[in-house]
Amino acid sequence: MLVRVLPATIVDRSSFFQAMRATMPLDPPILSDYVWDALRDSLSQAVTDLGASHVLLVWPNAVVMEQRDPGEYAIATEMLDDIAATVADPQYVGGRTVCFRVLQVECAQV
Repeated sequence: MLVRVLPATIVDRSSFFQAMRATMPLDPPILSDYVWDALRDSLSQAVTDLGASHVLLVWPNAVVMEQRDPGEYAIATEMLDDIAATVADPQYVGGRTVCFRVLQVECAQV
């Protein structure tokens, strides 16, 4: 299992995009913080390019974004769920599947 940990500083869309750029090998790279569909496509490709059959993305203090920017948090979590379903499809990943999960954990400090 491959584990990647996002920074605990995600509070809104912009910091979410920045965290993904810093943590995942996005393909193609995403330069802006505006287009969720572009991030979804790039992150889906990154998850499969990692080559692991199981990928866990740890999101510390996700509750902070949920409280400060609930609309963008909903889009982010929906996108991550969609990526998990996409990469689990062997047709998408060339005959293999990737088990991609996101673990949201609450930490004492941000």
